[in-house]
Amino acid sequence: MYKRGAHEKQQLLSKSQEAALVQWIGYQAAVAKPLDRDDINSLVFDISGITPGTNWIYHFEQRHPEIHASQPRNLDPKCAQNFNPTNIAHFYTLLKDMYNAFPDLPPKHV
Repeated sequence: MYKRGAHEKQQLLSKSQEAALVQWIGYQAAVAKPLDRDDINSLVFDISGITPGTNWIYHFEQRHPEIHASQPRNLDPKCAQNFNPTNIAHFYTLLKDMYNAFPDLPPKHV
């Protein structure tokens, strides 16, 4: 505990600024717009006015284990093949038939 607090004045962001950054990263992930390391570095520059060093993001991730970077993956070709106009039209036909059969069905039960 003492070790972490000893160099707090030398850190780029204060504890409250880091907490706000962690919340913002979590919010962006929750709304399906996750930030990459470059985006986080940009935010840090906007907050502090200082460009973070090359290892800053790795130390930030160590201080906040709830934050972790992941690599985006390409869409599986099998999923992409099923996302075509015929299948989409069939889905909406089934959806319309279901709402015609059950007009009071709430959307959360679909």
